[in-house]
Amino acid sequence: MASYHWVGEKAISFLKKDPNIGAKKLQYELQEKYVTTIHYSTVYVGSVVEIWLKETEDGVYFQRFFCCFKPSINGFLNGCMPYLSVDATAFNGRWNGQLASATALDGHNWMFPVAFGLFENACKGLEIAVKTVFPWAEHRECFLHLMKIFLREVWNNWVKDLKDLPIAELVDSLRSKFMELYARRRDIGERLEGHTMLPIVVRHLNILSRQLGQLKVKVGGRGEAEVTVITDKHKIIRHVVDLEQHTCSCREWQVSGKPCPHALAVIISHRNPKMEDYLHLYFLVRLFRLAYAAVISPFPDKSQWPSMDLGFKVLPPLKKRAPGRQRKNRKPGCLEGKGNKSRTKGMWQVQCKQCKEFGHRESSAKCVFNGTKKRKSRAKGRPLNGMHARTCQRQRVVEEPMSQAVCRMEVDESLNLEDIQ
Repeated sequence: MASYHWVGEKAISFLKKDPNIGAKKLQYELQEKYVTTIHYSTVYVGSVVEIWLKETEDGVYFQRFFCCFKPSINGFLNGCMPYLSVDATAFNGRWNGQLASATALDGHNWMFPVAFGLFENACKGLEIAVKTVFPWAEHRECFLHLMKIFLREVWNNWVKDLKDLPIAELVDSLRSKFMELYARRRDIGERLEGHTMLPIVVRHLNILSRQLGQLKVKVGGRGEAEVTVITDKHKIIRHVVDLEQHTCSCREWQVSGKPCPHALAVIISHRNPKMEDYLHLYFLVRLFRLAYAAVISPFPDKSQWPSMDLGFKVLPPLKKRAPGRQRKNRKPGCLEGKGNKSRTKGMWQVQCKQCKEFGHRESSAKCVFNGTKKRKSRAKGRPLNGMHARTCQRQRVVEEPMSQAVCRMEVDESLNLEDIQ
């Protein structure tokens, strides 16, 4: 029987000749050329689950785990943008390790989880692994636009409540989150029946179309045009747009898949344009529904799983985490703003429970229900004693502003009316 790696190496030549070759045809071609028996599941892989164990003199220990569901593979290939973001976050439980993930983006700029794994370290050899597994793929360290997209929906924020669970419960909880996420977005896709473009793309193009007053279009013919931009510093920049090739000299259209301001100015200069003809397929409702079309089936709890006799008992990992309190939230980047729900220093305000105003507590003198009389504070230096202290206290006069006094009086009257009622 042929292995997955052998089939992957031999299938390269067939895929170069016919990128759209089917699994059955590829299976037949490989068996005929190499005179061997190849199972269909080897050519067309379903869900992938791999478990690595470490054998020692003391026993067999858990080492690594990898999982990728078939609906995730189909959704990524059929409806997501063709790149993956690989990241990892540390465990918070008893054992030391990393929870790694491979995530993609759908047409709505939402995170699409593809695969996850449990490892012992932070995957320092990622560059070598990518070159080995994806020899023809372009590998980059960081994307600024990807970082901005994932600010509010990062992998760590999605799984931070699960990182302290045991390994079996962690994997089962992630499977459940995958199932719920796909089902929820599948319902969103069904509600978009009858639409061509995703709502977020329509909203983006509408906002962009209101900011084209400084652009001047000169049509050249056959979908080509020159677009002149006058900047704030009175600098003139000219770009070339080709509607047939979906290109612009600023290269924003080629990278994002959506028309840039220069291309949009040329498009709306035509009568009744079809905007979906100038968008990439990933921003259409049809591909968004394909991304979440497959279903992850529900699964019973651990007590109902079939029992298996492996001949040995899998022990927990050898490495335990270092002592001390573990961090759950990730460290924010330098370009990230202050979140509304963050309770770090300087990022939130207290709210008074009486007047419901922000910036003070219910016991503060700033609250209108407490009046404006400030609390007595001890004077600096030596305390005053005897007649001199009593004389100074008589001379202290607390002046109350008129507006605050009226406000307090109105509040007191309303309270009396409520008591009578």
